[in-house]
Amino acid sequence: MYLELKDVCRYYQQGESVVKALDHVSLGLEKGEFCVLLGQSGSGKSTLLNLIGGIDTMNSGQMKIGDYVIKDMDDSHLTQYRRDHIGYIFQQYHLIPDLNVRENIEVGAYLSDDPLDLEEVLEVLKIKDLQDHFPNELSGGQQQRTAIGRAMIKKPNLLLCDEPTGALDSKTSREILKFIEDVHDKYGTTIIMVTHNEQIQYMADRIIRILDGAIISDERNHHKRRVDAL
Repeated sequence: MYLELKDVCRYYQQGESVVKALDHVSLGLEKGEFCVLLGQSGSGKSTLLNLIGGIDTMNSGQMKIGDYVIKDMDDSHLTQYRRDHIGYIFQQYHLIPDLNVRENIEVGAYLSDDPLDLEEVLEVLKIKDLQDHFPNELSGGQQQRTAIGRAMIKKPNLLLCDEPTGALDSKTSREILKFIEDVHDKYGTTIIMVTHNEQIQYMADRIIRILDGAIISDERNHHKRRVDAL
């Protein structure tokens, strides 16, 4: 098992009450699987993604990714873990405004000892003709492609996608999903995608539903579809 979580809890203090963002969550994921996390806003899916990505910390439980036991890591080891193994695609693209497309993607390359070829990434994401443009000169879809390029060029073992199409129109969303599908096909990257879009579940190997901080279903998708068929 590549990714294992056992009885993971994440609580937040809100005034005098305690909010259970994650309540005894357990799951396992094989290397190379494409997993979709479904749930309403506030269900805990983004919290779970942030814990797996080493951005947030758990209150209790165990989490292991490859040879890394997350709970045992201090801040410096967590930083190294994120640098060496995690690619993160956010809904809000978080591009550096003073860098052009090429330079934004190169930021990811600097974090890897063995990055992908930059020209290949630009070609695959169909943004080679935009490489000299700055973020404020790009559409939402073009910015998201750039963000995907930045995440992928470092060849992460695990790609985490937090509502990557949430701020995009339907046509651009389909294009972004196709790029993510191509990344999975080409590199065999393990992918976890948070979404509230029910249609996206059909492109995944695994479908996990979260409600009120708990996993209520974990199913293998036996009728996986290509993005073009959604």
